[in-house]
Amino acid sequence: MENVNRHIEDFLSYYTALDAEHPPGYAVMLDGPWGIGKTYLVRDLLKRLVGPQGYCYVSLYGVSKTEDIDDAIVAAMFPVAGHKATRITAGLIKSAAGMFKISTNLKLADIVDKFRGGLYVFDDLERCTMPIDVVLGYINEFVEHNGCKVVLIANESEIDARADAKYRRRREKLIGKTLQIRPDTARVLDLFIGKIKDAQTRDFVASQKQPLTRIFEQSQAHNLRILQQTLWDFERLYALMDARHRANEIGCAKVLATFAAVSLEIKAGRLNEVDIEPRSSRAIEEYIRRRKSRDDDDGALRIEKPAPLRDAATRYRDADVYDPALSNRILIDVLIRGFLDKDMIAESLDRSPAFAPPDKKQAWKTVWHWKDVEDDEFQAALTEMEQQFEQRHFAIAGEILHVFGLRLWAAQQNFLSFNPDVVVQQCLAYVEDLNEKRLLPLESMPQQHPSEGMAYDGLDVYMRTSQEFMTIFQNLTETGHKAEQDLYPLYARELLQLMTKNLDEFKQKIADPDSFYNYTRAPVLKQLKLHDFYPAFDSLSIRNKEAVFSAILLRYQDPKRNTLLRREKHWLEELLSMLKRDLNISHFTRLRLNGLIDSYLKPAIKRLDEAESA
Repeated sequence: MENVNRHIEDFLSYYTALDAEHPPGYAVMLDGPWGIGKTYLVRDLLKRLVGPQGYCYVSLYGVSKTEDIDDAIVAAMFPVAGHKATRITAGLIKSAAGMFKISTNLKLADIVDKFRGGLYVFDDLERCTMPIDVVLGYINEFVEHNGCKVVLIANESEIDARADAKYRRRREKLIGKTLQIRPDTARVLDLFIGKIKDAQTRDFVASQKQPLTRIFEQSQAHNLRILQQTLWDFERLYALMDARHRANEIGCAKVLATFAAVSLEIKAGRLNEVDIEPRSSRAIEEYIRRRKSRDDDDGALRIEKPAPLRDAATRYRDADVYDPALSNRILIDVLIRGFLDKDMIAESLDRSPAFAPPDKKQAWKTVWHWKDVEDDEFQAALTEMEQQFEQRHFAIAGEILHVFGLRLWAAQQNFLSFNPDVVVQQCLAYVEDLNEKRLLPLESMPQQHPSEGMAYDGLDVYMRTSQEFMTIFQNLTETGHKAEQDLYPLYARELLQLMTKNLDEFKQKIADPDSFYNYTRAPVLKQLKLHDFYPAFDSLSIRNKEAVFSAILLRYQDPKRNTLLRREKHWLEELLSMLKRDLNISHFTRLRLNGLIDSYLKPAIKRLDEAESA
């Protein structure tokens, strides 16, 4: 294994071995970005070079004065509560001072020689809160006046951003060698894998070390901490997978790759819950997604690119972020909300082709792969697919579209006893049946237009550019859009009740970014009748009024989500106008209400203004 930080090891080996009678007279700075494993690298090297007790390690994170560094050094020298013998000595001196009525604020740092350590490591230099030049002046005492060896660990790019002439002068005087630390993913990954508690999980992840290393490098995140967090999350997931699923090593490898890529994107701040949702439609990333949004005024067609998800898909050569083995719900649960459901995991994996039991092999996929199967297998699969169609078995948007396209193709090829026009009517009836039973998959309705590419589970949809398919597709999307809109008044009525009876749940449903509810992604406030809303709002205490307005402002904190909610702007403006026209309130109440308007309502309207102009 290549040691990318061999230069660090070689120089520290030389530096730590220098004769104490001829001290170096300078400190060494090890520089690198946050999260690449600087601390682990240095402590691992020094453990081998001088032993775990051969140096004094101090983190400067949050340090605001030199006395704090003194205390940290003493704590590092005597880690067991400040060393019992030293505490006793300090106590005796304080007792003696008390006998002679001498005031003293003696601390351990006052009776311990802080320069006795010989080798010191000062970490997190850029994260201390006191002036950097003062810190370097303090550390210079160790090097220049006491002959100590000092290693500084820092992300100097952050220091440079606030550095001044004093810092540069101090640095030039103190630091004699600066070495760049490079990310050593393979070595640190070994450490992370070794810390996985479950032996079976540890062995499996170890077998995937090479693809994991490549996925992390492809992420360009350069933060090994989020890789460790990803492995912790996967350990929880893998522990809940059934033994029959874990036995499928190829399938598990795909799951780990997808999980790792999506996790790294989320933890790097490049994907959120809203960005993950288009995975359901499994759009081919090189196509532009087309999203219909009917504005109140012109009903214009708006073209958007799913940039975060598409960018993630193109970033990884060794992972498929669209792989459906783990549903969106599972990924969001474990990576964002922090909980998992064992039954839900099993159900999701069973639906995946990589894990489906032999008796649950999906007939429509056999029909799709008609070129690769024997005649009798194809006929059996087509018959089963038709039976499932009649039983309304298919309830996932991608599968529904596949089956509709395959039936059109089969009719065109005379494998069915009716023509494509009949298939169209049958598929329209299928959509209507699902709609009547409230089974339409509203959360995974297709967003891209068939002419611009349509796929699910890695397979292109048959007949997607035909006029017959276009007719079915238009009916499906319009029915789904109307079905979701039909729910808005129900959502609105529930919100009105919650505002007066359960304000905490009201805030959660309209503003919680981790909410399960469609309230946070649908313009439901627009459905609230102001003549119903205003009396209910007016009945609240001023404190609860502020809570409602605060939740409304919080609702629009995500610019991406605001593109879905921008049609609520007119409702907010009407509410503002109604509040200003209300003459039945006292001058005192008016002053307080104006404060709430300025603090919450007007900023909310401004955010939707920005969404409209984006």
